[in-house]
Amino acid sequence: MSEVFISYRRQGALKDARALFERLSRELGNDSVFIDLEGIEMGSDWVEVLERQLDGCRVMLALIDSTWATMTDRQGRRRIEREDDFVRLEISAALRRKIPVIPVLIDEVEMPDKSELPDDLRALATRQGLSLDFRRFDAEVARLTLFLRKSLNRDLPGPDKAPAGASGDPALHPVSTPARTGDVQPQRTTTPQPKQPVVLRMDEAPAGQGRVPGAHVESASSDRAPSAPAGKQSRPDKDDVEAAVQSATQSRPAFLASANALLGGRLVLVVVVLLLVGTVLFGASYWRTREHGSAPSPVAEKGVPIGPAAPVAQDGSVAPTAATKDEKPTNPAAEVTAQAVTPQPAAAKEGMASDPSAQLAKGDDYFFGKHGLAKSDTEAVKSYRMAAEQGQATAQAKLGYMYELGRGGLERSDTEAVKWYRKSAAQGSARGQAYLGNMYKLGRGGLETSDTEALKLFRNSADQGDARGQAYLGAMYVQGRGGLERSDTEALRLFRKSADQGDAFGQADLGLMYMQGRGGLERSDTEALKWFRRAADQGEGRGQADLGLMYLLGRGGLENSDTDAVKWFRKAADQGDPVGQTNLGAMYGQGRGGLEKSDTEAAKWYRKAADQGYGPAQVGLGIMYVQGRGGLEKSETEAVKWFRKAADQGDAKGQAELGLMYLQGRGGLVKSDTEAVKWFRKSANQGNSLGQANLGAMYERGAGVEKDRTEARRLYNLAAAQGDNFAAQGLKRLASN
Repeated sequence: MSEVFISYRRQGALKDARALFERLSRELGNDSVFIDLEGIEMGSDWVEVLERQLDGCRVMLALIDSTWATMTDRQGRRRIEREDDFVRLEISAALRRKIPVIPVLIDEVEMPDKSELPDDLRALATRQGLSLDFRRFDAEVARLTLFLRKSLNRDLPGPDKAPAGASGDPALHPVSTPARTGDVQPQRTTTPQPKQPVVLRMDEAPAGQGRVPGAHVESASSDRAPSAPAGKQSRPDKDDVEAAVQSATQSRPAFLASANALLGGRLVLVVVVLLLVGTVLFGASYWRTREHGSAPSPVAEKGVPIGPAAPVAQDGSVAPTAATKDEKPTNPAAEVTAQAVTPQPAAAKEGMASDPSAQLAKGDDYFFGKHGLAKSDTEAVKSYRMAAEQGQATAQAKLGYMYELGRGGLERSDTEAVKWYRKSAAQGSARGQAYLGNMYKLGRGGLETSDTEALKLFRNSADQGDARGQAYLGAMYVQGRGGLERSDTEALRLFRKSADQGDAFGQADLGLMYMQGRGGLERSDTEALKWFRRAADQGEGRGQADLGLMYLLGRGGLENSDTDAVKWFRKAADQGDPVGQTNLGAMYGQGRGGLEKSDTEAAKWYRKAADQGYGPAQVGLGIMYVQGRGGLEKSETEAVKWFRKAADQGDAKGQAELGLMYLQGRGGLVKSDTEAVKWFRKSANQGNSLGQANLGAMYERGAGVEKDRTEARRLYNLAAAQGDNFAAQGLKRLASN
């Protein structure tokens, strides 16, 4: 008989159940795990098989997805309310038999309230569970595996048999600190490992944390078994509008040549003039930017890295005059410039130098490598500066962006970026307002963090139809920041508006909504991959980092491929995306995807992301300072600096690490149990196992708080349910005393 029983709904959690079954079967043995797809032979009586399996079951995993409690039958009745519902029968039978039932919450779904459950399932609502989403899959399964090994009295794996995903994540896989005999000491984390977006993108926990849907930044280890490189994937077809424009562009030279022959070149002049007017009216640029610093969201955000950063859609603002304002953005497929029609005579080129709109268009062509110009950030900066210094609002925003990322030969400077964003926003530029709002949200460039100011700017930008402003505003709804009530539905509406304009940031976030089935969407890896690829195909770092993660996880029909993951992480990292930089650093730290293992390279990429305010990277860099790795001189003072940066923006791992430094009086900090408890509690309240376990130890000892074994046990249970070994040892101590 199988000792682990997986209960799930096929309509909502089939893929997750299958993936979990395959992983646990490898770790615990093929006969140790039961799932209905594998364990019931054709012709067998379902009820009899379930009864036999429950007779030998020692742990049940109840997979709960977003439709688990709400799915209805043909009569509109909730299936969970039916007495013949097999999911209900499975779980209620296990509860009656006193079999431990672990709720496994898929993609951050909330545990149903007791009032939503029938009487025989209400005990499930108070069971400690495990969150499981695609960004943290390997790390969470590793925790679960350790817990199951202990529960089933299996031998724990040795150093050469570590379960996948369980090796040394700085925030997820702690080891005990040397302790005095008989004394309970909190633990610290170890080697930095890959951070998964969580990106600092949508649903950042406290302000500034990465997206999980956000951020997720509870970014996790992405320590996965290597596999053969994935085959080439066909890109999604371009939409009809883009195809039509491309076709028209290709046929235009022949048409103009015929017209020139017939009309003596007059038609060419007319067409050139019309195209120049069209360029001024509708804009020739498709600009992209990223929201920096917010998770792993991956995540580590998630932080992802969220997560937490990424380039945008077309901005149609025109050269500023006393009476003009930014036009609404148009589809990037409609990009047309006069220089693409016919070579400019010398006089026209001189005129272009004094025409800020033409310089803006030229900068975009260099930035994207379009219309016969080789891609060049340096040349793009030159053109943007010429236009910006003449007061062109959109060019000012784009020049600020180049300063923000330190591209085109510019030294990275948030201060310079904010200066140009202010100039742009002051003219009413929707794009400048969006970028400036992002800096307020992150508290960069000398600005004090202000969700209120950020929201005002995002809304002004979005109301003008700006795609980047729409994406930023959508993120605020996901996060419930700036006084907004959380709303996945409103966020989805804004992300779709942004994505439909071709904004890579909006496309990437729309993909994440599909990945997690939020805002009323049905979960779909295929749709998620489509939108991630569209963002990546624009050369946008956010989409490239997400696409790399899909290869790393083998989702959306892609084969698992560390090699392809590294390729896309590098593309994102080279553009300054903090999630891509963190993940690339993690791959160097583990020597995966064809990379030679290198702590030096890992530290380099962690620093790049950390300098952008990305919490998971800041924690990883801090740990490397504690250990003196990657060519860094061992420095606890530097470590505390980076832990505090991460903690102050709400990163749960950073909070736990900072608490430990206060507890031990290290890195120049005055030893303080009270401060340690404060930071452990902040971390624990976000569900971080390190914070939960360490806060439990403080309650067990009565250090910084009144001694409370009941509270210690509760916290240890929460952490142990995530596979935390330190917490499991604490539970044994409490049980034996």
